[in-house]
Amino acid sequence: MAYSGEHIWIIGASSGIGKALAEYLAAQGARLTLSARNAEALHALAETLPGDHQVLPLDVSDILQVEAAVQHLGNSNKPLHRTLFLAAVFRPRHINALDMQFTKELIEVNLLGAIYVAHALLPL
Repeated sequence: MAYSGEHIWIIGASSGIGKALAEYLAAQGARLTLSARNAEALHALAETLPGDHQVLPLDVSDILQVEAAVQHLGNSNKPLHRTLFLAAVFRPRHINALDMQFTKELIEVNLLGAIYVAHALLPL
């Protein structure tokens, strides 16, 4: 088991690829911290996974939440081995139908969220 005993933080774990990776990595023996905006979905996922995993709800577009989450992980007695950033928003549409509020959310989550997480993790 390649990931046995590793502590892996999956951001965007509530659905899609993030959820599938959580299921795979838990089956491989990894200890997971599961993050996404949907706390209910994270708790439901954690209950289905083998092993003991932490749920850490997080909105990556909020830099203060990101910094608090990283501080929490840094203060835990479980060293972090890997972080998988899979948080994203996507709603396909024609360029003529672009909604500027959604475009702002897309940039805040998909781009700035990744930057916030990478920057906050640098000291670890």
